[in-house]
Amino acid sequence: DALPISKTGIVLCVMEGAYISSLRTASVSVLGVKLLRKKGPINLAIIGLGVQGEMHLRMLMEQFSDIENIYIFDVDPSKSKKILQKYKGRNIEIAKNQQEAFVNSDVI
Repeated sequence: DALPISKTGIVLCVMEGAYISSLRTASVSVLGVKLLRKKGPINLAIIGLGVQGEMHLRMLMEQFSDIENIYIFDVDPSKSKKILQKYKGRNIEIAKNQQEAFVNSDVI
């Protein structure tokens, strides 16, 4: 996406749209969790580990230190394994299916 200066038409900057969109979407989700979550530790489920899913995971982990467990699921098992490796040391578990992730989570 390009951001032109309207009077001159000169491009001020060029930005990658998917990244900015994922930041915006995950930020709104973080705000929703802050306002609506239960008190105390939470269990989190992330379904789908593409750009949006991983950004949600990253931002939620950054904003909430009291996440107890994180359940992840993607139809592509290699994406789940990649996330598990990338965030080693976090209490992340690959769910067998969406239902397993849902049942164990407070925030989806």
